[in-house]
Amino acid sequence: MKKFLAILLAVTMLMALSVSVLADDSAYTITIINTASGHTYAAYQVFSGTLSDTGVLSDIQWGDGVDSTALLNALKADTVFGTGTANIFAAATTAEQAAKAISGQQNDSVIAKEFAQVVGQHLGTAAGTSTFKDSKYTIPVTGTGYYFIKDASAVTGSDAATSYILQVVKSVE
Repeated sequence: MKKFLAILLAVTMLMALSVSVLADDSAYTITIINTASGHTYAAYQVFSGTLSDTGVLSDIQWGDGVDSTALLNALKADTVFGTGTANIFAAATTAEQAAKAISGQQNDSVIAKEFAQVVGQHLGTAAGTSTFKDSKYTIPVTGTGYYFIKDASAVTGSDAATSYILQVVKSVE
C-alpha cells in the first residue's frame, strides 16, 4: 500500500496544473502517512507560482529547490522525452513552458516517472524536512507550488524501492 501511495502521489503533480493552490506565502504542511519511524523526508520546491481567481496556478517560476539550468538541460537531453525537436522539453526556456510540457500526463506514465527521476538528480536547497508523530511525517513549507519529496535518510530493503513524490501544495496529506 505504501508503494502504491508513493507512486500515486509521485505523479499527482503532473496532472494537477489546474488544481487550486493558495497564492500567498502562507505556511503549509505536507503530511506523509507512514507507520515506520526512522525516516527523514525532505521537500524541494520545483515550481512556484500565483493562484488565479479561477484556481489555476499561473506565473509559474522555478522553485528554490532545483538547479533550474541543469534540470532543464537534463530534461532536454533525456531520450525518454523524445529526441531532437520531438523532445517535449525542446522548446522550453522557462519554468512555465516546462510545466506545460508535462501537464496532462497519466498518473503512472513513463513520462511522469522519468520526470521525477530527473528532478531528483538536480536538487538544490530543501524547503523543509519532516518530523514524525502519530504515524505521520509532517513537512512544513512556505508558499504555493509543486514540491518534490524524497526520503533523505538512508533507505534499505523494501524502502529503497519507494518512488519519489511530487505534490501540489497547499496543505496536503
